[in-house]
Amino acid sequence: MRYTFGHVVLFLTPLIAIVALMYFMVGWTIYVSMNDWVGMAPMWKFIGLKNYGTLLGVSGANPLSDRFWVNFRNNMIWLFTFIVPAAAVGLLLAYGLELIGKAEAVFRPIFLHPLALSFGVTGTLWAWMWDPGDGVINTILRGLGLKFLA
Repeated sequence: MRYTFGHVVLFLTPLIAIVALMYFMVGWTIYVSMNDWVGMAPMWKFIGLKNYGTLLGVSGANPLSDRFWVNFRNNMIWLFTFIVPAAAVGLLLAYGLELIGKAEAVFRPIFLHPLALSFGVTGTLWAWMWDPGDGVINTILRGLGLKFLA
């Protein structure tokens, strides 16, 4: 099959739309961060980089500055305690399975079946809950006098 420009546009349009939305959200966040804005109040006053100066403690001693650095430290602790080791273990397991060779046929199902089974179990549970005759949700609806919803 020969691809035309129409195919390219058809398949890339959703991707371009998602990327454009992401860039818009980043730009909106930067714009909002440079305003004196309180929650959902309709007042917007552009103040430039003053919020960043306050956050980093450039404009004098400020409790926000202390809170920011405590939060930053806590996030780094979480990052290096949980995310980095989890990514490292996953990478090592993937690399180890790649090196093993023939044993891959044994180990791959051990790691992948729990993922696939979880979808099957979840689907079965939902089917049982919504069963028209004896499902938990429809039984509760009938018990509450909402038989028309069951």
